[in-house]
Amino acid sequence: MTLSNKQIASPSSPNDSSDVNQPVDVVVGANPNNEEVDLNTLNKIRDLLFGQQVQKHEQQLNQLGHRLDQEYADLRHHIDQGLQSLEASMRKELKALTKTLKTNHDEQTAAVSDLHDEYETGMAAVEAKIERLGDDFNQKHDELRALLEREVQELNTVDDADRAHLADLFSELALNIRAHR
Repeated sequence: MTLSNKQIASPSSPNDSSDVNQPVDVVVGANPNNEEVDLNTLNKIRDLLFGQQVQKHEQQLNQLGHRLDQEYADLRHHIDQGLQSLEASMRKELKALTKTLKTNHDEQTAAVSDLHDEYETGMAAVEAKIERLGDDFNQKHDELRALLEREVQELNTVDDADRAHLADLFSELALNIRAHR
């Protein structure tokens, strides 16, 4: 593409059609020897043709980048607040659960202690009753032994006359039994 020096020096507006149809005198950045385009010249042309659009797009990209950064910061702040709230709530719940567990543990320990005391008291009462019953049994046993010994002594002290009288009674009984047969 070739442009005149006037066209290179001043950008043309879309409404200015006088320079557009004129022949181009200079090849922009053309090197007659090897036809290479000078990059600086090409960048200048691009800036002249598209500069406003590029600046507008860069401005929009910068605004979008700023809005994205702001949204990211807001989202991060919101998440941080949510996490802090969740952490506080969990700490509160853990404290409540710990307190409940400690209370339950203390109550169960007291209940076990009370049951142990009742067991000890009951066992002491049973042992006392068994001992008393043992003493009563021994006393009754001693009384019965003494009574038996007295009866045996009485039987042993029966005199001979009572024995002879008893023998006569048995003989008479035996005769009566034979007679009634």
